[in-house]
Amino acid sequence: MAKHIKLCALSLFGFIVAFSGCVTPPQPQIMDLYVDAVVLQETKPKEAVEKLNQAVRINDKFFLAWSLMGDIYKSVKEYESAVSAYDRATELNPWSFKDYFELGRTYQLMENFIMAVKAYGRALEINPDDYKANLYNAQSYFAINDYQNALEYGQKAARLDPNETEALVLVGEIYDETKDYHKAIAAYKRAIENDSTNTKVMTHLAAAYLKTDRVEPAVELLDEVRQRVPANNRAFQYLGYANLMLYGRAVKEYNQTAEQGQDVSLLQEQMSEYLDKAITNYHQSLRIDQNDWEAHRGLGVAYVLMNKKVGGMLGRSYKKKAVEHWRTSLDIKPEQPNRTGLLKLIDKYSAD
Repeated sequence: MAKHIKLCALSLFGFIVAFSGCVTPPQPQIMDLYVDAVVLQETKPKEAVEKLNQAVRINDKFFLAWSLMGDIYKSVKEYESAVSAYDRATELNPWSFKDYFELGRTYQLMENFIMAVKAYGRALEINPDDYKANLYNAQSYFAINDYQNALEYGQKAARLDPNETEALVLVGEIYDETKDYHKAIAAYKRAIENDSTNTKVMTHLAAAYLKTDRVEPAVELLDEVRQRVPANNRAFQYLGYANLMLYGRAVKEYNQTAEQGQDVSLLQEQMSEYLDKAITNYHQSLRIDQNDWEAHRGLGVAYVLMNKKVGGMLGRSYKKKAVEHWRTSLDIKPEQPNRTGLLKLIDKYSAD
């Protein structure tokens, strides 16, 4: 098998040398070292790198050795070394889409997104219609909150391969961040058409429904996610929030019905049911992930509502629980949306 791989590598290299005017034919010794590295790269990566280092010590301009060295370093997660190798490969062969792409991917894995978009940008100058380069470039722009460029490259990736779900989900997430929820819903729906069992997409779509006050379809999706993946804490967290929204609707209807002098007993039962379900779902989310700061925050809200509902000593115990969960939420994520408002609630219900 090793002999076969070596012969294939030799044939490939011979083709490159024969038909590429930018490559200087290497010395036989360098060829042997390179082919040995190809054979060793998966099973003995350290030995493969040493073979390549020997090759570039003989001829520093042997760009294929630098390129393969980058691949090996990246595969073993030695990202700084991979960057150095890919940088050298692109210096020697500035038209190598593969090396600019891999350089961008390595920077992305390092979470150095500024350098990632720079490398992907150069790769896309060489090959503008590569699906993954467009997708990963969009992801990197998204990570640095450059939503305009993220959307441009994300939409292009989705056009290049409309059957791929990942680009459509990213487009939906971008629209979510820019609060264009109706477009986010459209993107998530297209993604579900491609992959109807993808619970991640279903959860995203449910969240977008909740942001547009479409509670019933959100609950339907979240119930399906919960059944498919019982350990999905996000589904339970969103269900808790959906139950609070339904509770708010029921309270509004209760007040209107009471003003008209009509029977409100059924609405009282609904209000109790929604509130109990909210608490149950938030608790389940926290059983799965006790560090879910949003579940702690939402549970605090549910307990305050329960305090107002029951009153007395029992109500005060719920109020105490609400403050505890809010404080835990802030301990987990100190810098969270509407932090000031939450601190005011903590002061208010701690003092009562």
